[in-house]
Amino acid sequence: MKSVYLGLVLVAFVMLMPMASAQSSTMSVHAKASQSSFTTSTNPAIVGTVMDASKNRLSDVTISIASSKGVKTAKTDHNGSFLVKLDKISEIGIHKVTITASKQGFTSVSSSVNIDINNPVQILEPIQQIPTAIGDGITSNPVSKFILEQTEIMKNQAEQFSKSTNEEFINAQRMLAKQSLEKDLGRFASENLAYQPQNAFASFVKGVDESVQGIFWAQFDFTQQLTNQGKAAKEQVLKNGGTSYEATQAFQRKAISHREQIIAVNNQANIQFGNATESVQNQFDAKGKSLDRLYSNTME
Repeated sequence: MKSVYLGLVLVAFVMLMPMASAQSSTMSVHAKASQSSFTTSTNPAIVGTVMDASKNRLSDVTISIASSKGVKTAKTDHNGSFLVKLDKISEIGIHKVTITASKQGFTSVSSSVNIDINNPVQILEPIQQIPTAIGDGITSNPVSKFILEQTEIMKNQAEQFSKSTNEEFINAQRMLAKQSLEKDLGRFASENLAYQPQNAFASFVKGVDESVQGIFWAQFDFTQQLTNQGKAAKEQVLKNGGTSYEATQAFQRKAISHREQIIAVNNQANIQFGNATESVQNQFDAKGKSLDRLYSNTME
């Protein structure tokens, strides 16, 4: 019976062995250099995270990083992250470091990262004296002279760009204002087309007997001729630098109509449009008075 019992225990132990090894879970380490490159005067640093097979971050994992300068160790924090600073590396080039992660109950895992080591950036010596334009110019420091020259170039470029931008903006605004004005003037002219002198007079003449419409138009043409003469005189005064008052006076002198002119226009229109004969019109003097009546008054 004892032997049977021992046999069962051994079988159970053998069956449990693979189960015990299965509990040694796997994990993965994801590491990289903290920046793209380092200089010989700085300490390289490796950052990374450790996760289990389910992508859960693992804390308290021992991290060992081996480089040409030795081994550095650290542990992951509660977020499964780590940051390890290495000793400075004086040799320029690509250096390979090995990262090993280990934790009880997990299979250790290793990874490698390349570190790029470059020369440190050389910084120019600080300018101890502010150069001034004395004598032949700025000669105390060639670096400062170069900086000032570049500054002046950039300043001129900025001023030119600002000036060009302002001019473009102003020209665009002028163009918009011109287009808006032309649109308003066109609309105004269209709305007031019926009230223009010739159109308004034509509307009036339609109501007059057709036999005398030509006479009315002759009078209108005479008035328009005087108005145009007045406008031309006014514009000439303004063009020559005259005042608005002087221009108005010039308009009035040229646009004024006299009684003799109106009578002469009416006489010619009456004959032209058949409202009277030349012999009839000759019975009136330049002031429109009947010659027969004047003769009768003289005889009396």
